[in-house]
Parts: sequence; structure tokens; C-alpha cells
Amino acid sequence: MKKISPLFIIKGILLFLVYSTLSVYTLFFVPSEVPEKASLQKVTIASDSLYCMIRKNSKKSYLSTTYKGTEIKSIEFDKKACLEILGSNEFLLQVKEKPESYTLLIGEKAGLFKKKHKLYEVTDNNKVLLSYDESAKVFQNQTNMFRYFSIGFFSLMLFILGKSFYKKLKS
Repeated sequence: MKKISPLFIIKGILLFLVYSTLSVYTLFFVPSEVPEKASLQKVTIASDSLYCMIRKNSKKSYLSTTYKGTEIKSIEFDKKACLEILGSNEFLLQVKEKPESYTLLIGEKAGLFKKKHKLYEVTDNNKVLLSYDESAKVFQNQTNMFRYFSIGFFSLMLFILGKSFYKKLKS
């Protein structure tokens, strides 16, 4: 039988501690709900401050702006839909006249290491370009997916600890 090196065991223990800490933190300390529309901060920005950021080698994009020195991102959606919100077409030609300003609904969302600002709604002269309901649904699904991963890892961690504890008691 091969001897397992102590360095390999130490690396395994460290990885186990890091992942278990992250899963416990995610399960018990990160809020799982999306903030209500009434509690979101309403901000008006110039129309030149809102950008459509297109991911490299992908058809996905998101709206982005900066507020108080931090980047604020929206949900990811189709490149074409992102450009339509800003009034452009696929060839980046302006199809409709840009408004003077956009009104945004911004909320803080707790992440793993710091709080992030998320863009929930974009309106232009009382016309909703990106709805709160759509954004909230996508953000909730992302949170739930990460939460389910954490529950799975936490369960695996408890199973391994329980199995080793059972072996110690049995012997």
C-alpha cells in the first residue's frame, strides 16, 4: 500500500476548511432574499453613464455603470436586448434618440467577501426598459443555485465527519 505524504494531507485539510467555511458562511450569513422594490435606492444618472458590456466570445451582455466609485451590474441577457435598452442596433448605430438621463433602482446585495451593488430597474421618462421583476427573478435564481451548491457541500462535509467519527467509535 502506498504511503500518503503529509503535505498531501495538509493540503486536503486546508481545502476542506476553506470550502466548509465558505459553505457555512453562505448558508447561515448571506441573505437569500432579493430586496423589495420599495427599499431600493433610486438614482438618476446621465445617459452617457450607462453602458452595455458585451462579454468576450459570448452572446451574453449586461448593463453597467458606476455609482460612488463602485461598478454596478445588471442581470446578464442577450447582446441584442442589451443594445435595444440603450436604443442601439447590432451595428451600434443609434436607432432612437437617447434621453437626457436614466432612473435606476439600485440595491446592495451581500456577496461572499463584500457587499455589491446590483442594478434592478432602468427607466427612461417613466418607460421601463429593464423591469424589477425580471431582474429580481434572475438574481434570486443565482442566489438559490449557489445556496444549493453550499447545502450539497455542507451535507458531504457532515457525512465525511460522521463516517470518520463512527469508525472511531466502532474501533
